[in-house]
Amino acid sequence: MSRSKILALVAMFLALAAVAQAASVEEARQLYQRGEQAAAKDVLLEILALESEGAVRAEALDLLGMVAVDAGDLELAASVWEKLIHDYPDSPLAAEARTKLSLATDLSEAQAEVAEAAPVEAPATPKVEAPATPDEKPVPEVAAEPAKAAPAPPPAPAEAAEPAAPSPEPRGARSSVVLVAGRGKPHDGAQRAAELIIEYLQSQGVAAESATKGVPVVEKSSLVIPALVRQVDEEGANSLLLVSSNFESLAKVVAECYTPEGLLAWKKKVSGGTGWKGRPYSATGMNEKLVNRMLDKLEGQVGDPCLPVSK
Repeated sequence: MSRSKILALVAMFLALAAVAQAASVEEARQLYQRGEQAAAKDVLLEILALESEGAVRAEALDLLGMVAVDAGDLELAASVWEKLIHDYPDSPLAAEARTKLSLATDLSEAQAEVAEAAPVEAPATPKVEAPATPDEKPVPEVAAEPAKAAPAPPPAPAEAAEPAAPSPEPRGARSSVVLVAGRGKPHDGAQRAAELIIEYLQSQGVAAESATKGVPVVEKSSLVIPALVRQVDEEGANSLLLVSSNFESLAKVVAECYTPEGLLAWKKKVSGGTGWKGRPYSATGMNEKLVNRMLDKLEGQVGDPCLPVSK
């Protein structure tokens, strides 16, 4: 066999191997979307152990981070996203990984704060009284004589009062920016719903921006809201609009608006349909009719303190 034919066969074999590995990543993604996180994790770890192509490894690392977050393992998620950013900084996925890593770090800190704040009560030590010996007679109680009052010390010379500590400076004026975050499943559909809501609010004069730079929130923990609210507070934004979507089972979209103090200002919900599984609504899985109904509800909220119109 000629050298050129051998090289051609090797090239074809490598191409087929790359396709097989890419299909494995897609297999892991399908397992993940079906809620089979453990199986998806196993496939991704196998790919990372065998695959050398950078683009495939970057995709596997990115998906492994999302699988870890869904499983509640924020430490693993942070480590794989850090590796993705370090090893493949020029990958398009690295930019998304930076935002995901920031959110995972905020959630980890929020979890640590909750754990530290939880009171730990030591078990009460039972009081044990020594039993009296048979020959021991009870000692009658004797009323104690009142102690003589000691003479009062001479009054100390008055000292100059220390100046009062300066009161904290008032918080600076907040911007009218509304941070919008989307979460739910399928993740692409949930994020697309949040993007459409951002576009609608902007068309109505509301300074709406993505809180996660266009990356869907995949964490289901109750600590998501405190972490996002803290972001609102740190950035001096006006409010947080959290859009939670479910397009997989009983379809629904819920919009919740929070103040920088974490107070729920209002909540809007629309529902209907039997879900995305089996009959995709769109390429992302988003139910456009349901999102449009939510836009109709948000129309009545535009201009209120939680969704102010920029001047």
